[in-house]
Amino acid sequence: MSMRSNPIRTALVVLLVVGCTALFIAIKFKLSLEHDRLIAEAYCVLLVVCGFFIWQHGFRRHREIANVATSKISSASQGYLELYGTAAALPEVRPVFGIGHVPCLWYRYEVAVRQRFESRSISPFNFVYTPIETCVSGTHFAVKDGSGEALIFPHGAEVICAEKHVWYGDNVRYTEERIEVGDPVYALGHFSTSRSTFNFQLALHACLMEWQKNRDEVLRRFDINKNGVIDPEEMDAMKQAAILETESERHCFEDGSEVHLLIAPENGRMFLLSTKPEMNLREHYFFWQAVGLVFFFSGLGGFGLLALKKLLPI
Repeated sequence: MSMRSNPIRTALVVLLVVGCTALFIAIKFKLSLEHDRLIAEAYCVLLVVCGFFIWQHGFRRHREIANVATSKISSASQGYLELYGTAAALPEVRPVFGIGHVPCLWYRYEVAVRQRFESRSISPFNFVYTPIETCVSGTHFAVKDGSGEALIFPHGAEVICAEKHVWYGDNVRYTEERIEVGDPVYALGHFSTSRSTFNFQLALHACLMEWQKNRDEVLRRFDINKNGVIDPEEMDAMKQAAILETESERHCFEDGSEVHLLIAPENGRMFLLSTKPEMNLREHYFFWQAVGLVFFFSGLGGFGLLALKKLLPI
């Protein structure tokens, strides 16, 4: 599974890379004043666009967090809501291990490398660590709030962890975030309760996740063309096999128990998981609203000054 998209991080990376590239081109090729001005104007426009995007992202998330009241799991209504509880393991789900080899319920890690010192003359950006591997776990886990327990399927969630573990080794930087047993969890997403005797989708998801832990076995069973990759057609065959196995297990779960689920909303609303409390999340997104406004008005002001200089004789 690939690393989740972080819109704010993406916008900042775009601004940094484009800004450094523009500066490098201007210095390296000694462009004329007119070309330098065009580059500066284009960057100001980009600053306005990214600033507005960052502000809107922070504003929407701040508003949704503030407008949705916290519910208790046992009495929660069906639909979009927020929960606050403690992360817990499920008996039928094994702990997952990220790059730090620490047992946890969820992880996201990144491996980034820095080129050797003698090669820095090739590019002015070699001092920046470049990600070469990213990974996010997708195993479901539970959250408990004293009144009940809900299962969280983190796929598609924006996850904000209170702690980020970073360590270095031989020009390589390792970054990992984790949700561990006992961590506080703030969750905002679509809540549903099933009273059926067997939750087929939950069992199917658990079956597929269990199979994917053993890549060699998956390739042996489903890699028909032996190219080392599970192609779309082979993935369909794998899903069909999982469906058949899940159906065969249906009789083992006829206990009539109630299952609460929290998943990504289908209407595009925010799906957020965090080990930070609600107030810290509000401050987090309020900060990015301010950053977005600074970028927006800086770009607007810079473009206005450049346009004014073009119109008025110097």
